[in-house]
Amino acid sequence: MLISVHETLSRVLRLASQTHRKPISRNALHTSMSRSNTSSRSVTPEHRPQKSTLPEGCIAVHKPRGISSAQVLRDLQHHFNPSSFFAPLIAAEKANRERESRNQKNRRSKFKSGKVQVKLGHGGTLDPLATGVLIVGIGKGTKELNRFLHCTKSYECVVLFGAATDTYDCLGKVVARKGFKHITRKLVEEKLEGFRGKYMQKPPIYSAKSVHGKRLYEYAREGKEVPVKIEECSVEVTKLEMVEWMDGGSHDYRWPETEAGKEEVAVAEKLTKLNGADTIPGDQQAVVYQSG
Repeated sequence: MLISVHETLSRVLRLASQTHRKPISRNALHTSMSRSNTSSRSVTPEHRPQKSTLPEGCIAVHKPRGISSAQVLRDLQHHFNPSSFFAPLIAAEKANRERESRNQKNRRSKFKSGKVQVKLGHGGTLDPLATGVLIVGIGKGTKELNRFLHCTKSYECVVLFGAATDTYDCLGKVVARKGFKHITRKLVEEKLEGFRGKYMQKPPIYSAKSVHGKRLYEYAREGKEVPVKIEECSVEVTKLEMVEWMDGGSHDYRWPETEAGKEEVAVAEKLTKLNGADTIPGDQQAVVYQSG
């Protein structure tokens, strides 16, 4: 099930108004969480663990364009924290904190705010520019988020030929331009074959991959070289197809207008291995890709 941020809030708050009539199990918010492994041996009723009635689990949120994944969590917490539906979850967290040792409390106060909130986390990260499914864990559901990172994912994007930016998207500054008149639909179809199946891929400099305790995009924003070689990782593309081909003049997509300065271009060439620039006349060709 896929629900938007606003629909998530309205559904959860609607459930919250019903809590005085009957208890709501964790399955009320369980739309996608996998169950943990259980032992095959029999369990007697007196030793069988009691099912939690706390509103914990995982939900799928449709993240809109223009906000970060972290902002989605902040928006959800803003509505979840005062809700009576999540009051038992906050009460349980307060009780857990009261049982903590002094050392545990000191560590918590050093790194985190003392305010008790509904515990939320997201599995994977969507850029502010992207729209799509963001898996959100609630309470103990946050411990299940790693499972979703191994799921098959599908993406759809638009590629505009003729220019490259320092961030690999339409929000960056143009650091290189190349001619594209020779690019045809047939040529692109042939090149797509090299991206199907299993192969080794080098993570882009503008990514959240951590190197020496620092995100790659932080090195890029600071204009610094990564201190070690960025290791390639294995990826598998089970399906990659061109959904639509758009000739120049038949669409509204445009290159970013901001040009990078000489120093920024030099940094980009060093970090992204892009080099050279040509004058690009005429309309721009675009193509829509879908992969999974």
